[in-house]
Amino acid sequence: MKSFWKLHHQSWPFEILAIACLCFLPGCERAPAGPPLVPVKGTVTVDGEPLPVGSIYLSPVDGIAGSYSGEIQQGKFSIQSAVGLKHVSIVASRLSTKVLGPDGKLSQEQYLPAKYNVKTELTAEVVADKPNSMSFDLLTK
Repeated sequence: MKSFWKLHHQSWPFEILAIACLCFLPGCERAPAGPPLVPVKGTVTVDGEPLPVGSIYLSPVDGIAGSYSGEIQQGKFSIQSAVGLKHVSIVASRLSTKVLGPDGKLSQEQYLPAKYNVKTELTAEVVADKPNSMSFDLLTK
């Protein structure tokens, strides 16, 4: 019995290494490839002026594929997206002149109408066989 314990005790580093390898082995497989992505570029204006800073989100109308997003800088964006009909949401915030946060300081407020973001009415078709150039002219007044 003593010799078994001695042998078993001496081989424990090997056993731990073997278990660790077995645990990580399934992670070596490649993840299934997602849908091919294509470039999407465009512009966003608000009341005729380029949107200084914001974000754009493209979500599939059918709800099956993933969503894609990117930053808007000086009215321009450039992102990658899967093809298909998309809901387009555009968000932009600025320092509020009225709304105070819990700390008593001015907070950020979303200043674009809900019809451009949380209740978006915007859609766009992303295609694979030609350039995807989009232009969104938003009105707040």
